[in-house]
Amino acid sequence: MTPNISTLWAEALVNEFICQGIRDFCIAPGSRSAPLALACAEAEAKAQTSSGNSSVKIRLHIHFDERGLAYFALGLARSSGRPAALITTSGTAVANLLPAVTEAHLTRVPLILLTADRPPELIGCGANQAIRQNGIFRDFTAGAWDMPVPTEEVPLRYVQETAARAVSTAVTASLPVHLNCPFREPLYPDQGDPAGENQQAALERALRIAAPAVPRFSGKPAPQEITGEPLELLSRCRLIIAGAHTTREDGQALLSLAEHLGALIIPDVQSQICQDPRVLAHSDLLEEEDFRILLEHAGTLLISGGHLVSGSLLRRLRSLGGACRILLAESHGDLLDPAFTASGLLTAAPGDLARAAAALPRGSRPGEYLAILRKTAALERAVQEELQGAESFTEAHAIRQISSSATGLLFLGNSLPIRLYGTLAGPREDPAPRILASRGASGIDGVIAAAAGAAADTTAPATLIIGDLSALHDLNSLALAKSSGLCVVIMNDHGGNIFSMLHGASASVHLQRCFRLDHHHDFAPAAAMFGLEYRLITSAAELKAAYPPRERRGMLLECRIPGWEGSASVMERIRKHAGVLISGMNCGHS
Repeated sequence: MTPNISTLWAEALVNEFICQGIRDFCIAPGSRSAPLALACAEAEAKAQTSSGNSSVKIRLHIHFDERGLAYFALGLARSSGRPAALITTSGTAVANLLPAVTEAHLTRVPLILLTADRPPELIGCGANQAIRQNGIFRDFTAGAWDMPVPTEEVPLRYVQETAARAVSTAVTASLPVHLNCPFREPLYPDQGDPAGENQQAALERALRIAAPAVPRFSGKPAPQEITGEPLELLSRCRLIIAGAHTTREDGQALLSLAEHLGALIIPDVQSQICQDPRVLAHSDLLEEEDFRILLEHAGTLLISGGHLVSGSLLRRLRSLGGACRILLAESHGDLLDPAFTASGLLTAAPGDLARAAAALPRGSRPGEYLAILRKTAALERAVQEELQGAESFTEAHAIRQISSSATGLLFLGNSLPIRLYGTLAGPREDPAPRILASRGASGIDGVIAAAAGAAADTTAPATLIIGDLSALHDLNSLALAKSSGLCVVIMNDHGGNIFSMLHGASASVHLQRCFRLDHHHDFAPAAAMFGLEYRLITSAAELKAAYPPRERRGMLLECRIPGWEGSASVMERIRKHAGVLISGMNCGHS
C-alpha cells in the first residue's frame, strides 16, 4: 500500500494517539473520514499480528449512527477512565455528536473527537456535505484544533505533537477535545501521488519506535523525583536556552544550574537574565557555523520556559535540531515546541532542575565554546563602538541606552522594541531590570494598559518601551500610566519601522502604504490630555539627560526617530564591524 499525503498524515495521527495511551477508536462509516478509519484498521491489524506478549490492544467499535456511537464512546470512557476516540465523516455526522459531547462536558468525561472535513475551498460554496465544523463544540471542550490540510510543507512532527497536546488536555481536564481534520481527495491509499520521502521516512521511524513523539517524563515532579532518562539528559546538558520566566528567582536558578553543569546559557529577552555577564550575549548576531558548533557539543540542549522572541533562534533550531537531544522543561507541562525538535518534555520549574542537578557531578564547559565566547565579546564591542560613533538617532540607540540604565520594572512592547532589546542589550554588573512583556499572542493592543497594571504592583521605577503604532492603538490607557506612575517611552518613527527590517516586506513596492502605515502624529497633545509630564527626545544626549527619571511619576518620553531605515542599516553595520573584529582575532574553534 503506497500512502498519499492524506493517508500518511492519518497514520501519523492515529499512531501518536496509540502511543499516548488511546486504545478504543469508535468509527462511523464515511468517505471523507476514510484516511482516519483505514489508519485505525491498519493499527489494529498490526497490533494483532505483533508479539503475543504485546500489551497494546487496539479495539475498533463501528456503528452506523453517529449519535448512538458518541454515547457508546461516552460510556466506554466513563467506565475505563481513558479517553475514547470518535471518528466521523463531515457534515451533519459531526453535529450528531453534540448531545453526547454536552453530557461528557457536564460529567467530565474525556473524549477525543476526530471529525473529517472538506478542505477550506469547499466550504460555503455549495459543495456537498460541507458545513462550518470548526468551533461547533466550542462551549463543551477543553481544547480544539483546526488541523491544516495535509501538505508536504507542514512537518509530520506537527501532526504528532498536536495529537499529544490533545490527549494531555483531555486527560488533565477530564473533558472532550476536538480535532477538525480537513482532507483533499484522493482519500484512499494507492491513489494520487505518493507522499514525499521525508514524510514517509518520518512515519516509518515513528511506527518502528512506537513511542510518543515527545515523551512526557513526569507529571509535576519534586526535585528528588527527576530520575532515569530526564536526569541522564540533564547530566549531559552543556547548553541551555532560557525562555520566558516572570521571576528573578527562576533566572537565578538557571544560572546556578548552568554553573554546576558547566553549561552556556542563550538567554531570551524575557528570561530575567538576558543582561547577566555569565550568559551568551548577542547570540542572534552569531554566524550559523557558530550555532552549529554550540549544538554539536551541547550533549543535551535544555530549553527552560517557552515563548522565545528570537525568530532567528527558532529557525536555527529547526535546521540544526538533529545535532543533539533537546529537553523541554516547563512549569505547567505545556508542550511549547514551535521548532518541532523536542526529544522530551519535563514538567519542572528552574528551581526543580537546579536542585535535582545538585546531586550530579559537576560538569565542565566544552573547549570548543571558548572561541564562541570570544566572538560574543567582539560582538559586544562592535555594538558599543558602532552605536557610539553613529551620528543619527535610531531606535537601536534609544534601546541600547535605556538597557544600560533602566532599573526596577521594564515592560517591552511587541514588534521592534522587544526584538532590538534582545539583540542589543549589553551585559551589566549592576542589577538589570525585571523584564515583562505580552508575548503570548504578541499583539500590539493593550500594551500600555498591561504595563500600567504591572507598574501598579511595584513601588520600584517602572518603564514601558513601546512603538508608535502600538501607542496609538492603546492611547486611552495613558490615563492608567498616569495613575500607576509609569514612564512611557514611545519610539516614534512615524510608522511600523520593523517592516524595513523584514526582507519580504522591505522589498515590496507597497512597503510604505501597506506595511509601514506612515503617519504624522505626535504625542505631546496626548500627554497633556492625560496629565503626563512630557519630554521630546531627538538625540542620544537628550535621552541620557531625561532617562531614567529622578523620581517615579507618570511621564511620556517621545523619541522622535528621523527617517525609517535607521535601525536596519545600524544592524547591518554592526554585523560588518563585528566581522572585522572577529577576523582580526584569528580564533578557531578549539
